[in-house]
Amino acid sequence: MVIKKIKDIKKRNLFAKLEYLKKIYKVIFILLLNNDKFKTKKSILFSKLLKLKFKICRISKVQIKNRCVISNRSKAISRPFFLSRIKMREYIRAGLLPGYKKAVW
Repeated sequence: MVIKKIKDIKKRNLFAKLEYLKKIYKVIFILLLNNDKFKTKKSILFSKLLKLKFKICRISKVQIKNRCVISNRSKAISRPFFLSRIKMREYIRAGLLPGYKKAVW
């Protein structure tokens, strides 16, 4: 279980770093498209930028799995708190989550 949590943290960190680089390369790419100075060397620069861009695209946001912060459970996660339904239920019973209480019919 701990190994999966460590892998998830590594994927999140890598995604954040690569997302930043993707934005930088996108800005550079757009600036080169609009610049008239590089008309003769555009094809060479585009090929280099595309190669760099494909190297960066190793991880996507879809691969990142939501996990419970406490129990490391990967199913039935509440998005606002990042808690599984089991831990959320325990915290609601203990009165630790504000705004929630046990439903009485």
